[in-house]
Amino acid sequence: MTGRRLREAINGMFMQLEKLIKCDTSQAACPGGICPVTVEVMNHVNAVGEFGSSWLSAEVTRIIAMLESHLEAKSKHYSNPALGSVFLINNGRYIEKKAKQYQLDKILGNHWIRQRTAKVRENCEHYRRSSWEEVLGFLKLGMPNVEEAESMKKKLNLFNLRFKEIWMDQSAWFIHDEELKEEIIIPLGKIMSHTYGLFIWGFKSMLGRDADECIKYSVLDIEDLLKNLMLRPLLTQIHSYLMQPRIWRLLGFASTLIGFICYALSSSFYQLFGSWTLFKIVAYSIFSIIICLIILFPKLWQQLRGLNFEAHMAFFVLIITSVYSYFSDKAMKGKPDAYSVTSYAAFAVTSLSLQRQSKSHFGFEVDLLYFFLGCVIVQFMKIELWLGFVGIGFSYSLIILRSCLDAPAKNRNQRFQDKHHLVVQVNMNPLQVNNNINNNLVSSNIPQKAQQPDEHVAVEANILPSMEERRWANLAVVNMLKCNLTKYIQDKVHRIPEILINDHNFLIDELPSQLVSDLHEKVKLMVRTGFEKECVDQYCTWRREFLDLAGKELSIQEIEEKRRIKTWIKVSNVSLKILFPNERRLCDRIFLGFPSVADCSFAQICGEFTTNLLDFANGFANGSHMLNLLPSVLQVFGALHELIPEFESVFLDQFSVSLRSEAATTGRRLRKAINGMFMQLEKLINCDTSQVACPGGICPVTVEVMNQLSAVGEFGSSWLSAEVTRIIALLESHLEAKSKDYSNPALGFVFLMNNERYIEKKAKQYQLDKILGNHWIRQRAAKVRENCEHYRRSSWEEVLGFLKLSTEQIEEAESMKKKLNLFNLRFKEIWMDQSAWFMHDEELREEIIASLRKILSHTYGLFIWSFNRIHGKDAHECIKYSVLDIEDLLKDLFGWRDEQLAEMKD
Repeated sequence: MTGRRLREAINGMFMQLEKLIKCDTSQAACPGGICPVTVEVMNHVNAVGEFGSSWLSAEVTRIIAMLESHLEAKSKHYSNPALGSVFLINNGRYIEKKAKQYQLDKILGNHWIRQRTAKVRENCEHYRRSSWEEVLGFLKLGMPNVEEAESMKKKLNLFNLRFKEIWMDQSAWFIHDEELKEEIIIPLGKIMSHTYGLFIWGFKSMLGRDADECIKYSVLDIEDLLKNLMLRPLLTQIHSYLMQPRIWRLLGFASTLIGFICYALSSSFYQLFGSWTLFKIVAYSIFSIIICLIILFPKLWQQLRGLNFEAHMAFFVLIITSVYSYFSDKAMKGKPDAYSVTSYAAFAVTSLSLQRQSKSHFGFEVDLLYFFLGCVIVQFMKIELWLGFVGIGFSYSLIILRSCLDAPAKNRNQRFQDKHHLVVQVNMNPLQVNNNINNNLVSSNIPQKAQQPDEHVAVEANILPSMEERRWANLAVVNMLKCNLTKYIQDKVHRIPEILINDHNFLIDELPSQLVSDLHEKVKLMVRTGFEKECVDQYCTWRREFLDLAGKELSIQEIEEKRRIKTWIKVSNVSLKILFPNERRLCDRIFLGFPSVADCSFAQICGEFTTNLLDFANGFANGSHMLNLLPSVLQVFGALHELIPEFESVFLDQFSVSLRSEAATTGRRLRKAINGMFMQLEKLINCDTSQVACPGGICPVTVEVMNQLSAVGEFGSSWLSAEVTRIIALLESHLEAKSKDYSNPALGFVFLMNNERYIEKKAKQYQLDKILGNHWIRQRAAKVRENCEHYRRSSWEEVLGFLKLSTEQIEEAESMKKKLNLFNLRFKEIWMDQSAWFMHDEELREEIIASLRKILSHTYGLFIWSFNRIHGKDAHECIKYSVLDIEDLLKDLFGWRDEQLAEMKD
């Protein structure tokens, strides 16, 4: 009884839960957050997992299904579909986690848990599509032309506006589960940074230097901003505003104005400078305006940045602040007023704003900040000692704020640095230097160079960025190349895009500018302190990683057998015309001021890659002079010959001379191999004893020779022209000799026609006219026509002779009967023979038949007309063929069809 009553009570409570869900009108505490009813329901089912009853399982499933339906309906109330998806994601993950925590999987099963996980993933995909699909659509690249350049500007502006809107909205949203937040943001960051990186590279390639004016975000900015999505609203809003340079520019300008106005009204100014005069007002105003302009337009001063400029500015500010402190302390009498404290606090904020604005570090901002914060504390303590705590609190707040805002940038920069550093004090004696090096480096073979006596130089043992950052930078550049070269590599276009060939700075432009600058500074320190070898080795390792990756992505390493040579040619073109010139330019930039080190590095970077390319060509030069390799060797030789100017222009320095020489040597060896193969062709022709497969057909040696010459047309060399002319002339002489072996002269002429026309067609197909000239082609066509005339005379002259008419009528009547009988017999013989002959070219066959039909039908028609006129009704008994029969039978010449011959015999 008690059990039943308890069960009824539980059922009643489930009904209350059902009513709670149906009557829910609560709102999430933050945009897209967890609904209070979700928390309430899951808290009430926390004890169910300990009791594995089937009816309880059904009730819990029903209640949670009702809750999910309620949440889906509630998600549609959001005006932004993406926020509705976030709402479902948060509540779905909360239900899943609480179900696992309360062990509901014991009664609901693991399948039910997996279904909840799948729903969360599905809603994540809905969020990505509804929120970011439009933004990604702006980054699609089209064909490079003038219209595309304008279109890309519009796309980038639309992207900037839409990305900012979405980011500002979604920074105020909330993801309850930190792990889920990473699952959403990390893939989104990869897609966005990759797509945006490709677009920005294409944009820079299209617009050059003008591109920087339109680019609002770098790829790293996009990654950092995406990390701030889905944070708690208040913190995110504050952080997002404080990360904007414009906010700091306005804040700095306002604090500068307040600082100068308050200082002008303060007792500190009066005690230090005395009463105001016209000169003091003008000088103070000019100084104030200059400082305000520096705060408002820090980018104008960016071009002055450099190691010497920053050092001198820091020194100058140090002198000014020190002199001011001395005279201020000396002149100060009594307690400072509120204007003095306010001015110092305002100037501290100005220093922080100057430091926060990107690319505007002058080298003294942080020191100036600390100076004014110290002044604030001192001013408060002079008023009242206990007020010093107020100054300390204000100073602490600004310092912590600066530290928090700088944290992302510091984390980003750490990716470019190695954890271990080597400090070399150059004023040590040689023994101390050696000991220091041996204690800090694995390798002890690092050269040392003497430097100035009192100089201390800090050199990083590893100049390279982290492995992850190197891989990312290399992959970004390779993806850009792959995007622009895919059609060329896949044979869809035959030329490399001109924009890539002409732009030898794209590699420098694509790499992060800070990375290039940092590498240059580290290289300068290492080379000057004697670590030239270490520096070159590390740099070459990084760049060889890039070339290896490029080789893999451009399908250099895995090549289908049929496409090996074509792919090698394309890869060689890409390497010599794009990759190597850009590597040359990057070396010159990184090792600026050290030309010999740059030359050595470049030779090491490209040496192995170039040697591999030349080894492929040498493989053909070293092989036996097999005739079937002639087209391949000609292709490789032609491509290498065209690239010799690139070898000479890229490998100019003393360290690369061996690569240039190796390329020239490979070319000579290929030429020697080609000469050997032409000798093999000559031998093949001279020793030919092959038979044609059909009467008057194409000789196998003709096919073989022309196939071997298939690649010659792609390479217009004079010596090749002479060789090809000689070989074909030898072939033609051989064919003429072979034609005389036929017992029927007409068949010999058909044999020559077939082979000559085959040679002519293949010469055009293989573009041999480029090296042999159009005159040579016309000579081949004339030879075909000449043999065609010989064939007609030798074959049909006799038949036409039977159709000649005599002038004497009586004698002609008897003679015409004999002539007609002879014509019928001879025509039948020739037709039966030549119907089994072969004509390779259909067009030539039609030309010959049309010519014969024109002559024969006309002559035969005149003969039959005269025959009918003379013999009258008796003529019909002697006429075997009508004119139309003759024309139809002539159409069957050169048919090589045995069926028709059998029918004719019957």
